[in-house]
Amino acid sequence: MRIHPPVDPLFRAGEIGLGYDRERDRVVIFTKELLTEEQEAESAAQVRFWTTRTQMRRLARWGQEVSSRGRPICPQCGQPMEPEGHFCPKKNGHLH
Repeated sequence: MRIHPPVDPLFRAGEIGLGYDRERDRVVIFTKELLTEEQEAESAAQVRFWTTRTQMRRLARWGQEVSSRGRPICPQCGQPMEPEGHFCPKKNGHLH
């Protein structure tokens, strides 16, 4: 399983849920958009992903693999670096 950049997400998840339908033997992942204070709750985008248990096992293994890789570590300060850049306290004296 690979995700190829650039990734343009539909929304940032603020709520994530997991459920199981015994009759259909399906797992559901539910995500709801993280809203700003100005946005109305009714306007939140929502997505449901229905999967088999086999697909969920594969997703769990992939998640463990990806998270075990971690992020690159800054050689100057030893903190993880974000993909969009890193403000190193050793170079500018403070974090952003």
